[in-house]
Amino acid sequence: MEYVLLFFLGGIIGSFLNACIYRLSRGISLVFPPSSCPHCNHRLGPFDLIPILSYLALRGRCRYCRAAIHRRYLLVELLSAGWLCLAWWLTGEFSVFLWLGINGFFLMLAAAIDLETGLIPNKVTYSGAFFGLLYFALRQPQRLPLALLGGLVGFGVIFLVLMVYPHSIGMGDAKLLGYIGIISGAGHALLALFLASLLGLLSNLPRLIRGGRKTLTTRLAFGPFLALGGLVVLLWGDNLIQ
Repeated sequence: MEYVLLFFLGGIIGSFLNACIYRLSRGISLVFPPSSCPHCNHRLGPFDLIPILSYLALRGRCRYCRAAIHRRYLLVELLSAGWLCLAWWLTGEFSVFLWLGINGFFLMLAAAIDLETGLIPNKVTYSGAFFGLLYFALRQPQRLPLALLGGLVGFGVIFLVLMVYPHSIGMGDAKLLGYIGIISGAGHALLALFLASLLGLLSNLPRLIRGGRKTLTTRLAFGPFLALGGLVVLLWGDNLIQ
């Protein structure tokens, strides 16, 4: 039963993340106006906003104008629900579960917005970094210097790459890795960067083989790979380093 409740709670949080993804990427307030269809602007009712179930019941279409609803809405809600269940299954301790859950949602938010717009809003990375520093200040003050060092190393590594190759990567990626360094440490931030680079290469290897040298200049959203690397090091960073 606890996993059913966690899945339902994760779906609700995923629904909120979808609202954040849509609104932050367009500069719209998170509070106003109320949720509405992006195609016909009809205000959504309670039965249109049930996580996962509404999408399935409506078969991925708006109830009012029958326009297609982006599959990202369902995917984010499923991933959020699955993430909460996974975090609880791996930890079973509320404080660690809360830490993993919240940071995972920040990383998902950054990845989804980067995929949709090619940008990572400062509001996401700064809020995540603030949460991480506040958590350490209140719960583990002895780790606060290491968190600051991790943030500096994470941000600094990509910033140095930008100094040498100005258009190779975005400043949002540097801030995202800085946030990962704050919550996981300097060594884990470097591991997250390595994993992200490896995953980015592997995911684009078929296209690279087909496209030849032209593909080397194709722009790629790196944030999702950094976010995935951050999730991996949060869960298994120590084991991987060992």
